[in-house]
Amino acid sequence: MSDEEKLRRSFFTHIEHKADEVWKSVDDLQRAMEAVPIAERSGPESDTDAELSKRFLELINRLGDIRRQFQLGLAAIDESRVSTKH
Repeated sequence: MSDEEKLRRSFFTHIEHKADEVWKSVDDLQRAMEAVPIAERSGPESDTDAELSKRFLELINRLGDIRRQFQLGLAAIDESRVSTKH
C-alpha cells in the first residue's frame, strides 16, 4: 500500500470516527429530548427545551464542520494526484 493510500485511509477513518461520535451524540440528545415530559417542553419556565435545542444546533453545526473537513481532505487528495502527475 502506497503512502498516499495509507494517508487517504487514515483520513477517511478519522472523519468517519468523528461523524460517528456526533451521530451518537445526536441520538443521545434525541433520547434526552424524548424523556422530557411534553408539559415541560415549553413555556416560560422551561430551560430544558432551550438547552436541548441549543445542543442540537451545536451538533448539526459540528456535522457541517465534519462535512467541510471531508471536502477539504478530498480536494487535497485530488490536488496531490494532479501534482504527482506533472
